[in-house]
Amino acid sequence: GPGEAHQEIPGFVMPTEVPNQGTKTGYIITKWWQAASATNVGVDFPVIRYSEVLLNYAEALNEVGRSSDAMKQVNVVRARAGLEAKSLDLSKADVLAAIFYEARMEFIYEFYGAFSMLNRRGMFREFIKSHRADFSQIDYDGKAWLQQSPILLPIPTAAWNLNKALVQNPGYPAFN
Repeated sequence: GPGEAHQEIPGFVMPTEVPNQGTKTGYIITKWWQAASATNVGVDFPVIRYSEVLLNYAEALNEVGRSSDAMKQVNVVRARAGLEAKSLDLSKADVLAAIFYEARMEFIYEFYGAFSMLNRRGMFREFIKSHRADFSQIDYDGKAWLQQSPILLPIPTAAWNLNKALVQNPGYPAFN
């Protein structure tokens, strides 16, 4: 919590107040929070988790027509989280939706949060449209960077400062 020393990072103490850019509500997930630089994110984090392996495997099984086997993998993830199993008898499209929903819930506070899975399949917009009650209030159409497929994130200014040959991704202000 605030003022606590990090148990694995010598000298790092959580600030007593979260910087304004860190939160709009006053709440913040601090699992991975630490100042970062262009060359160091500041915190070691898992590159891949068991549940991600299971969900990636489920997606591959589903793609080759083994949707029931895919749902068995989804249900392993759900069982580990203490949730009830879902039906094994779903269409290929419904299995894919179940896989991506499970990934979104499983990785919600992690840096990837299933965004990459949805983005590479061109399903991000439809997913959040279906699952965010406030979708009509977020001005999705007014954000140029969200109109790409796949959606590209901005290149950090710190990276550009190290390599002036970089050109900013579409939808973001150009480097000066």
